Amino acid sequence: MSAADQQDQESRPQDDKSGGDTESALELKYGAKNLLQLMVPVTVCMILVVANLLTVPQFGANQGTYLPYVPFHEEGEISGGTKFGQALVNTIIVVCIFAAVTFLVVLLYYYECYCFLYGYLFMASLMLLGGLGFVYVAQVIKQSNNYADLITISLVMFNLSVAGMLAIFWKSPLVVQQAALVTSCVMVASAFLQYLPVWTAWVLLAGMALYDLAAVLCPYGPLRILVEIASSRNEGFLSSLIYSSTMVWTVTMADEEHKSIPQHEPVSTRVSEVRDPDDLPEDDEESGAKLGLGDFIFYSILVGRATIDSNGDWNIILGCVLAILIGLALTLLLLAIFKQALPALPISIALGLITYFASLYAITPFTNKLAAGQVFI
Repeated sequence: MSAADQQDQESRPQDDKSGGDTESALELKYGAKNLLQLMVPVTVCMILVVANLLTVPQFGANQGTYLPYVPFHEEGEISGGTKFGQALVNTIIVVCIFAAVTFLVVLLYYYECYCFLYGYLFMASLMLLGGLGFVYVAQVIKQSNNYADLITISLVMFNLSVAGMLAIFWKSPLVVQQAALVTSCVMVASAFLQYLPVWTAWVLLAGMALYDLAAVLCPYGPLRILVEIASSRNEGFLSSLIYSSTMVWTVTMADEEHKSIPQHEPVSTRVSEVRDPDDLPEDDEESGAKLGLGDFIFYSILVGRATIDSNGDWNIILGCVLAILIGLALTLLLLAIFKQALPALPISIALGLITYFASLYAITPFTNKLAAGQVFI
């Protein structure tokens, strides 16, 4: 072996180590930035829901009107066990409806019924932005003791709805699309908070976390099937159900065969493979980390329910917000470690529920006792 060959072999491990260090540095840099770009819209969505509940009490006060698929309303002089049983039945019904709709979307996508699929999503989004948005604006105007005629409100909501539909389903600046999606999540979360019984809302959060876990991780889970079909066809879809950040990443999921996943995938979160930003187009707005809109909605429902039941206790509200953000960070960390798809609801919802009940029944009474006794720690 010549001296040149020996020197080349000695320098090669150092080059490999340097390349690995560079890749690790890129993952750390863009992983942190990616996390922040997911935390900001989630935090904004939760703050908007809390602001709605504190400024417009109607959003948190049910007046005898409930969702049609919630048969038990937890009214009257009934025991806690009965309320829990009714909430459990309501939760099972709601989760089954979610599962049925998800499997319907899977079937439509599998058989390439794109007209029906996008028609369904278009009508659902239109009813959300138009109908629910109209009710939302009407309640805000009523609470602020202002007046506006029906024609003016209708024209304004029609224009906003059309603009939102164009932003979601067609081409628009990414920030406009993100604003439309976050606004939709705020309105849906406010509707759930207003038209769901109290116990049902809490039990539903746990039920949806378990359903999300099964839908993503089970071999025949609907979201897993949806991702596999999209991967086999090498195409993206359902942008109306996904929030996308602006990070220039190529989204992938490490499955058994380590197949790549297209950028627009209808799942909660996915591991992203870092590429050098200099090698990517500067205006690549469609790439980035993805978070399902359902995660936004149920995060906001948890914080909103905590706001209502704690009578606006900011210690409990901020504790739940921080717990959800910590859960989201842990989910992304686990995704980076295990290199496989994980749902975004279970960890955040579990931490949020633990934080809320621990604060309500342990921490808050303890601090109140200390304040009453003028004991300062």
